[in-house]
Amino acid sequence: MRDKTRELLFLIFSIVAYAAALALPFVAYYLLKEHHFASNPVELRLGPTSWSPTKPAVIDFSHNFNHAHSMALFISLPQKLDFGKSHRRATSQIGTEFGRLSLSRSNKPDQKLLDNHPLNIVYSLQLAENNQFVPIAKFPQDLKQGEYTIEVTPTQALLDSLGPRGQAILRVAYQSCPLCFAYTAVNLLGFVLIMVAFIAAGSFADRKRRRIIRYRSRKLYARMLNTAPQTSIAFLYAQYPKWSETFLRQDLTLLQQQNLNVKPISIFQGDCEPEAHWPKAEYLTTTKINTNETTAHTIRRLIFLPKQINLAISLWKHRKNIEKLCRQLTWIRATHIHAEFADLPALLAKLAADKLGISYSVGIHAFDIHAAKYPPKWIFQKAAFITACNDVAANALVKTLPSIEDKIRRINHGIDLEAWTYGEPHEPNPTHRLIFVGRLVPKKGAHLLLRALRLLLDRERQVSLTIVGTGPLEMELKALAHRLNLDPHIAWMGRQAPENVRRLLRNSTCFCAPAIVAPDGDQDGIPNTILEAMAAGIPVIATKAGSIQEAVNEKTGWVIDIPSPKDIAKTIDIFIDSKHDWNRRRQNARSLVEKNFNARKLAKDRAEIFRNQS
Repeated sequence: MRDKTRELLFLIFSIVAYAAALALPFVAYYLLKEHHFASNPVELRLGPTSWSPTKPAVIDFSHNFNHAHSMALFISLPQKLDFGKSHRRATSQIGTEFGRLSLSRSNKPDQKLLDNHPLNIVYSLQLAENNQFVPIAKFPQDLKQGEYTIEVTPTQALLDSLGPRGQAILRVAYQSCPLCFAYTAVNLLGFVLIMVAFIAAGSFADRKRRRIIRYRSRKLYARMLNTAPQTSIAFLYAQYPKWSETFLRQDLTLLQQQNLNVKPISIFQGDCEPEAHWPKAEYLTTTKINTNETTAHTIRRLIFLPKQINLAISLWKHRKNIEKLCRQLTWIRATHIHAEFADLPALLAKLAADKLGISYSVGIHAFDIHAAKYPPKWIFQKAAFITACNDVAANALVKTLPSIEDKIRRINHGIDLEAWTYGEPHEPNPTHRLIFVGRLVPKKGAHLLLRALRLLLDRERQVSLTIVGTGPLEMELKALAHRLNLDPHIAWMGRQAPENVRRLLRNSTCFCAPAIVAPDGDQDGIPNTILEAMAAGIPVIATKAGSIQEAVNEKTGWVIDIPSPKDIAKTIDIFIDSKHDWNRRRQNARSLVEKNFNARKLAKDRAEIFRNQS
């Protein structure tokens, strides 16, 4: 009860502080508005016959300010007098006194507020409009609002200085002296400092309130876990199930087979329908997001928003999902939450774990490190551990954030060797069937493979290409293939089920992975499609981009030195001409997969990491 009272008091205090800070600009405007320039001065244009020492000029004006300390009478004088450089030099030509002024209320002309008042330069006021208008009289400070009339009688010296035309302009306007500017500036600074103090106080109270809420949530959650008969580990995904991330679904299935109580949670629904034998996930939202790049994502990549701004945007956008995740974790009695990818899942996992007082971990892959969206320190600093499925991503993270090196657990994602049995590749008769499997995104380099295919056909190589997969570049790639006259030599298969991918691999001569580093830094880890081809005995031709070289080297496949159409075509030429070496490299590739990428063996190691944490 005491915590709730303190929370309420801090809430009230923060609201009052923020409201006071919000009101201060209006208070400042009301108190300091008298020191601003008037926007509508009253002017009277005079000619030689309009006024004289015996005939005063008459100006009627309305005064609507509360105070008149800044109201003055100005006159325009010939530029030859040059008041901007020296008042005294100009007054030597027309004298120190320019005439006389009378001021009265319009409805009481007999009651003079100023009577026969001398006109001369008021040095405390500023010249106006590029020194054209000179202040020659300052009105009384206690002038009340209303209608007024002034009579201006010039001296003959003033009229003579106006030249043969005798033209002049009299202006009644509001004008501040330099001391008034200083007064306004000092007061504004004071108001700003007070406003900052109120905002700081409100922020402090709000942080204290959030801390009390977090403390109470942690206390209640810990009490519930102590009385719970069974706890679990939550796995958080951005999308589940997703056709391009079958390795995550496989790891989840194998972990559950290790008697680890793993509960999958997904922020969004995946891009494929779940099958009956797949692990069932709970969803924070029923929204399905487009697998292609969204407009908002494209804009963010084009303008390269700073990571801190991306973080603030995501925190606001997903504030409801954070609350939903906390409720879901409470429902399944989670003692630990693991986020796959250091992207949105890691952000939500960190906040939910902090609120409930449990530990969290992050699995890093490739794009989430090489093209990170959020500040790495914010994501990883408080993580219990970090699983990395390739050395390149792990090393890149350590280089960015050396303090978390001891938290990294290096463990591969593997494949189920029982599903990918070793066999012979397609024998060319006479066509060599190349195959590409993957998402059609920039980092996969499919456009380079198309241009390399054109070069091979120009050399009269008997080759064809099967492309399995879809993605945002699909239409662009099909248009490129049409321009290169490749339509008879390419089969576009789109998205395929795993069993169909196995069949297509068996009917292929070699697997091509022309991966590159994308303009935004995104690059591959170790694609499971490469491991599947290696396990099935299909020769692999691949670049060194990302972490691919951890699986494909000169012993296990054919390496493309430079990711360009010319080098890709050259490497395929070498492959075709070195059939005597196919079996040795295929067998080495199978042995490497059995040693380092056996999913069932890796599942035991992965389960041990989580058991030690829980």
